[in-house]
Amino acid sequence: FNLDVSRENRFIAGMSMGGYGAIYAALNRPDLYRAAFSYSGLLNVLERYDNPQGLDLYVPFGTRQQLVDNGFDLYDLLDKKYGNNIDNECGKACGNHSGKIVENPACAIDNNVDKSVDYVDNFPGIILECGLSDSRIHMTRDFYKAAQDAGLKPVLYEEEGSHDFTYWDRCKELLSTYQKEGAMAVINVNLFSMNLLHDMDVTVVLPDKIDKGEKLKCVWLYHGGSGDHVDWLYHVRLTDYVNERHFAAVLPTVHESCFVDMNIGNKYGTYVGKELPLAIWTMFNCISKKREDNYVSGFSNGGYGCLHTALTYPEYYSKVGAFSAGDKADADFPNDGGAKSVNRIRLYGDGDLHKNSYGLTYLADKLIDNNEIPPVIYHACGSLDPWLSMNHIVRDYFLEHSDYYNYTYDEIVGLGHEWDFWQEELIRFLDFAGLTK
Repeated sequence: FNLDVSRENRFIAGMSMGGYGAIYAALNRPDLYRAAFSYSGLLNVLERYDNPQGLDLYVPFGTRQQLVDNGFDLYDLLDKKYGNNIDNECGKACGNHSGKIVENPACAIDNNVDKSVDYVDNFPGIILECGLSDSRIHMTRDFYKAAQDAGLKPVLYEEEGSHDFTYWDRCKELLSTYQKEGAMAVINVNLFSMNLLHDMDVTVVLPDKIDKGEKLKCVWLYHGGSGDHVDWLYHVRLTDYVNERHFAAVLPTVHESCFVDMNIGNKYGTYVGKELPLAIWTMFNCISKKREDNYVSGFSNGGYGCLHTALTYPEYYSKVGAFSAGDKADADFPNDGGAKSVNRIRLYGDGDLHKNSYGLTYLADKLIDNNEIPPVIYHACGSLDPWLSMNHIVRDYFLEHSDYYNYTYDEIVGLGHEWDFWQEELIRFLDFAGLTK
């Protein structure tokens, strides 16, 4: 993924029991982690044996004595690994934060440190955050003092908040202040969808350098049938494109739904076209939410899907790049009870798709009737594609309505339904959209 693997740009963070895990990992492997962030961390595991509150600590740790003997108690770990290193230099100023810094304004973060220093012998930075209304705040405060006694230079932030995601969402802002400028990010996000009522994976790719306050243009990349949120990442030089052309890419997954609200099943179309962008724009402040800065593209089923999304939510997407993208309304439908027929009914029902919102031309006509601002459309298909005729039907429709739609069609001779074609067309679409080198 072309990621920076140096210690100076590797951090670990977690909330609640994950806060314990982040501190544990950093203390055990200071050669790997520059700093650990604990948000409302359950840092005194031994205390949890007395007040488990639903946590069965015997599963991961065994008995109390086994926990200590196996090195899982953070206080014992501090004493054994760091207790004799009081004079070891461990870092300088830690930067600004909106919360109150309690007592110590220093930690093991210093962008001016000599890069030739062997980091293995240095301490990890310990950054502790906890809400003032959190019933476990004493754990954070006690560990802060123990880390000081062990020779570390921890930082403790306390703000109004509780043991919940409302507080933890604010905590993650601190982590971004430590990230090295020029550190490219390939991020896998797992989020809960209110429309689908289950978790979904999304990959976000960001460029090396993002200026403070900058809002990146974003390309939403849809996968094909049987694909997922890493298809584009593995099959094309996406990280290079993102860096060279300076934009953000978001790669969702929708399983076998073709990016629509299924006739029998989940509302994947609503999720991917509306709910997901609102979530990503909230999570990644560097990604622009302006319509003119958001483009959606895809291939095969994702080509149909990106057209469906852009025509359904034209207020969110200004440009669409559809590759090998026929209209499902033009596909053969043998309503014979076979597997293909059953799957078609599960996705779209058994009606004429030209007459409902599963059909691309139906949606396109609806935009015209409502006089809504349409997306700019770039459409492409290989000359050897087995579904070329379906693409031509879509092409002919938009050319016939060129007085309303800004439409461009491209056809590459000698290429079919394949990655060589989709990679080339992604580059052409990025150029078309103004995302040039």
